[in-house]
Amino acid sequence: MEDDKNAARLPASRNKAATVSHRARVSAKMRRALELMAYSGLDVREAGRQAGMDPDSAVRAFRKKHVKDAYFQMVRELRDNAAQRAFARIEILSKTAASEHVRLEASKWVAGVDGVAPVKRVEGKFSHEYSFNPFDYGEPPVDVTPETAEDVIED
Repeated sequence: MEDDKNAARLPASRNKAATVSHRARVSAKMRRALELMAYSGLDVREAGRQAGMDPDSAVRAFRKKHVKDAYFQMVRELRDNAAQRAFARIEILSKTAASEHVRLEASKWVAGVDGVAPVKRVEGKFSHEYSFNPFDYGEPPVDVTPETAEDVIED
């Protein structure tokens, strides 16, 4: 009882209920439904069903401000930590993947994050030039084409 009186006298910045980062109080089933929505991308009805709730009850609960706040806080935490988790997974893959190709690509990616440029593929181009020099017979060729159709010999 004494603590309740002291909490009422605390400034708003020290009052737990007024703190922005304070998690909203939702039931365990609703919290599980919100986690399914945030981490698995399920809609409210399916998440509620999988969490053991009536789908309509999940929809009604999700309309409440404190439930939406809890959901958006989960999503915000997920997004804030996603880059670090992805980097850690790729770094682990660069050491432990069964495939050499996966280890190589993961190592290149990690090196790229640190500003180390991977070796570019080097390609060489080879070209050959052929030329033909016509034979020189000394005299210009003789044109044997008849000038008129009458000059054509018929058999």
